[in-house]
Amino acid sequence: MHRDWANEYKILVNTQTIDSKADLNEKRQLMPSLDYFIHISQTHRNLQALLQGNLNNKMALEYLTALYLLEGKIANVMPYVELFKKLNYDHLPRHVEEAVLMFQSAQKAAGKELQKFEIRQETVLRFVELNRVILKNEKDQALLKKLLEKDFGNTLWYYIFYDFRNVKKNSLEQRRIDETIF
Repeated sequence: MHRDWANEYKILVNTQTIDSKADLNEKRQLMPSLDYFIHISQTHRNLQALLQGNLNNKMALEYLTALYLLEGKIANVMPYVELFKKLNYDHLPRHVEEAVLMFQSAQKAAGKELQKFEIRQETVLRFVELNRVILKNEKDQALLKKLLEKDFGNTLWYYIFYDFRNVKKNSLEQRRIDETIF
């Protein structure tokens, strides 16, 4: 079965008929134009290389920004925000919008100049509400966590405030376990 598939596509590799195969043509469009070394333990470097080799690679952009968000590296996402627009996204993904607002808030607090990004109004309003809830309940951390989990539990903001620390601690423990195997 696999041999038949391989033989069928082997013929197409060096011909123009590969363009007629949508699944292969799509993969060919994602191929990087630059060679790079694969870094086993540094996924972000692999994704950066894929994106650098092909700025139209939406998949690499999405995986890279998701990785940075999961690692809590919000500042690392900012250089890629404009690329979403260049790749014809209707709007930034919601979690990227949340990261932008969080980053801009920190920049403003530090007195730094802000970049202009297009953020949907609904995300801005949720950020305003998040800050209102935090300011109103900051003295009662248990209540604050409960309120934020209820209304913002599916946001990057909640993840950064509460879940990120647990994920980071667990991933470090898992890494120690994995390293002892070898």
